[in-house]
Amino acid sequence: MKRIFVGFCVVMILLLAGCSQAVAPLPPVETAKIGTMIGTVSESMAPEKYPKAEINRFNNYVDESAALMAGKIDYAIMDYATARNFVKSNEGTMVLPEALTDEVTAMALKKENTELNQKLNAVLNRYLSDGTMEEIKGHWFPEAGGDYEIVDVPKNVSGPVLRVAVTSLTEPRCFVQDGELTGMNVELLSRIAYELGMQVEFQDMDFKAMIDSLQSGNSDVVAAMYNTPERSEKVDFTAGYFPNPQVFVVKADRQAATEGTQSSQTLISSSSDLNKAGYTIGVPEGTPPEEVAKELMPNADISYFTQFMDGVAALKSGKVTAVIYDSSGVDRILLSNPDLVKLDEELGNIEIAAVVRLDDTAMNEQLNAFIKQYQADGTAAAMVKRWINNTGGEMPDIPKPQNPEKKITIITNGLTEPMNYYENGQLTGFDVEFMKRFASYANLDYEIITMDYQAMIPALQSGKGDVIISDFFKTDERGQEVLYTDAYVVLHNSALIRKDMAAASMVDQSIKTNEELNGKRVGFITGMVHIDNFRPLYQADEYEFNDFSSMLEALKSKKIDALLTSQSKVAEIIEQNPDLIALPPYADISSSIGVSKTNTQLGDALDATVKTMIDDGSLKAMTEKWMGENEDQKVLTPVDLTGEKGTLIAGVLGDDYPYSYYKDNELVGLEVDLARSLAARMGMNVEIKPMDFSAIIPSITSGKIDLAFYLAYTPERAASIRFLTPLKSDQAVAIVRNQAVAASTGGQQWAGMIASLGESFNKTFVVEDRYQLILEGLSTTIVISLLSLLFGSLLGALICAMRRSRVGLISGLAVVYIRLIQGVPIVLTLMILYYIIFASVDIHPVLIAVVGFSINFAAYSAEIFRTAIDATDKGQLEAAYALGFTRVASFFKVTLPQALRHILPIFKGEFISMVKMTSVVGYIAIQDLTKMTDIIRSRTFEAFFPLVVTAAIYFVITYLFILLLGKIEVQIDPKRRKRVVKGVVEIDAEVVEVQK
Repeated sequence: MKRIFVGFCVVMILLLAGCSQAVAPLPPVETAKIGTMIGTVSESMAPEKYPKAEINRFNNYVDESAALMAGKIDYAIMDYATARNFVKSNEGTMVLPEALTDEVTAMALKKENTELNQKLNAVLNRYLSDGTMEEIKGHWFPEAGGDYEIVDVPKNVSGPVLRVAVTSLTEPRCFVQDGELTGMNVELLSRIAYELGMQVEFQDMDFKAMIDSLQSGNSDVVAAMYNTPERSEKVDFTAGYFPNPQVFVVKADRQAATEGTQSSQTLISSSSDLNKAGYTIGVPEGTPPEEVAKELMPNADISYFTQFMDGVAALKSGKVTAVIYDSSGVDRILLSNPDLVKLDEELGNIEIAAVVRLDDTAMNEQLNAFIKQYQADGTAAAMVKRWINNTGGEMPDIPKPQNPEKKITIITNGLTEPMNYYENGQLTGFDVEFMKRFASYANLDYEIITMDYQAMIPALQSGKGDVIISDFFKTDERGQEVLYTDAYVVLHNSALIRKDMAAASMVDQSIKTNEELNGKRVGFITGMVHIDNFRPLYQADEYEFNDFSSMLEALKSKKIDALLTSQSKVAEIIEQNPDLIALPPYADISSSIGVSKTNTQLGDALDATVKTMIDDGSLKAMTEKWMGENEDQKVLTPVDLTGEKGTLIAGVLGDDYPYSYYKDNELVGLEVDLARSLAARMGMNVEIKPMDFSAIIPSITSGKIDLAFYLAYTPERAASIRFLTPLKSDQAVAIVRNQAVAASTGGQQWAGMIASLGESFNKTFVVEDRYQLILEGLSTTIVISLLSLLFGSLLGALICAMRRSRVGLISGLAVVYIRLIQGVPIVLTLMILYYIIFASVDIHPVLIAVVGFSINFAAYSAEIFRTAIDATDKGQLEAAYALGFTRVASFFKVTLPQALRHILPIFKGEFISMVKMTSVVGYIAIQDLTKMTDIIRSRTFEAFFPLVVTAAIYFVITYLFILLLGKIEVQIDPKRRKRVVKGVVEIDAEVVEVQK
């Protein structure tokens, strides 16, 4: 056993060690190895479009992704939604910009189910027209790459059941999180089912089994499928609801090697790098950015756009190489598009002016007078600071004049943050504040209308508006049609490019100041005050955690860019994690003890005791002990807990060093020590309850605990609980990764491999408690195996008896059964049972699996039993009959003991084979060990680690079964069993002296 284990470990280490290879460029797609998924549009499209390519077909996207990462294929074809999620989870991959197809996902139904089809179409068309579909898509495809927004959709408790076929390997459309199916398709079908008055049941199965499930009546609708001519012959489709073209996914380093862009000299780091034939620069027509492009990049092509967002979309899709626009718009785009970067250099200034008709000189003079005044009195500088230099500016209260001279119409766009844009349904931004201030200055009433840029000047000239205030660039060409005012703000041109085209110096992710947290991913613990102090100062993507360890792991594994905590904890965090650094504090916070508002007597007593400890210096000494560096001194203060006046119940986190943490399996820390001291001084006993921070305040208000320590004061909390005398002041800080330390350790191969294994282990088992998925799948596998062993053995014994029957018909039926089952693969047996025999029966798939494997196992065990029985010497049976034994007695006394010696070795191997064959039950919507591994891989996109772990689990359980059956085999075999001869006494080994 030890040798086998050591050998197994050596094999695993060799597999993990691997060997490094040079990056090979991608071959031409026409002759490359292309991966497709079986049953999808790409499977038929790829060989037609690339007839000379080698097409590799996979059962699911997870296997296809693993093949891509392992270099088994050059290009992986995926639908855009899956590709986007895959690339998000794998920094070394990228989506090629050109779409291969132009499909729209629809739902599939059985041909004759026209009534349901009409109902689904009615709801889908309404969702598409009223914006509901866009809302649902926004929950699962967040623009800033943030967390999914899981909506609690109400469910009907009665009514007909809508059975929906899905595959849980297509995140974010459908996947498993915390043991539950979720995703865009799940939310969409749950909403539809609720509106139709139906209950919903989701059936997780392989994609290729879905049409069969529809046609057999096991499913009512397939949640997502492309409408192709071949499929439409078998099933009906609803209206399309989700554009999802097929795209190529490749490894980024191979694409870089193909393009010859591995050298930073050929990547883009300045505007001069954009001056290259074959590059395309996107600019708004007739503007300073166009002049910059023509002057600095004459060799590149020019592409024009009207709206800035159109240019950004063209950049992200690869239609242009760079976009030039004013710096304020570029900076805002960067906040929500981490895949883009801005070139450092300023490409000339842009003067932003208001525009009036050529004959409206009076309005022009009035505007110029206002611009001169607001620049002189500092208003302009304040507005630049509020709207352009910072994010999240708030519109000051500027009321309209009470007795205006007249009313004017102001034209703007409403789509150009931070100049003019909508927030909470209201127009806001620099231009809007400028409008309001001018109207107040000139005593004018006003209305604001919005329109596209190309329509503004015609609208102004036709009298539809009086002035354009909309981030309008001054150009000589436009100056011949309209009057420009003086510039009311001066910006500069900036070039925006994709991060994958930027030189290494352009994409430095190190964070050195708090201001650089704008637009980054920031983690915080639920309910803690750090995020409340952060939000007014900076605008970032927020990631919420229940505990500090999860947040720390997210930072170290680059899931977030910074975490928020208290200054008092920084020293210990940095000491334990030298690859992290702390930024300067961004806010002051004070903390206190929180108690219930209703229990005033206890609150007053606690407050008085706390003041006493502050006055006598004991609280300061206790704080210095736990906050100090001497770990030997960090022990709980001995106190006498009499319990005469009851028990003081304190809530703590339990993982919050040095406040409350486990040391030698004992809960210790400053908060625990303080709770014990307070209870002792008040003549009480103490009970410490560890809990999540999010549960602290609800536990206080509900009376589950009496107090909690070091809660930061906020007005919202003060409305729910009572804060006692402040204990201490602290500061809020952000901790980020130390890129210098990370870079210095990057060349340590073995350390990197071990760290990678640790991260893989964490993602596979720890994150979202995914080990529970493994345990659930393992239990399903074991249940199916053991029940199939029991029932299969009993059925096999019956078939064996029939096979040995002297009645020809009975024996013949047994032979047909055995030959039929042995000739049909177990996968087909399961699918026939599930989709045909039990198609109309409401039975759990696990029971069908047990029936299938029992039938299969019985065929083989029956032959094993028959062969062993026939091997018994006939003369022994005749002797038994001569001694008066009956046929039954002869079987159990003579035949069976000898047959078992022949049965068990072969029976043991057959059972082990059956255990491993249970890995195919995923075909009939059972989540066994293998299926759960697929689910985890679909979330982590890790191919190697989960598969090796699953193989190891199968190895362990099968080996345990082998040991158990081996013990039984030894016990029933008299030749191998240890014999004890009765009546023989062993002689004592001591030397006996013989007396002569």
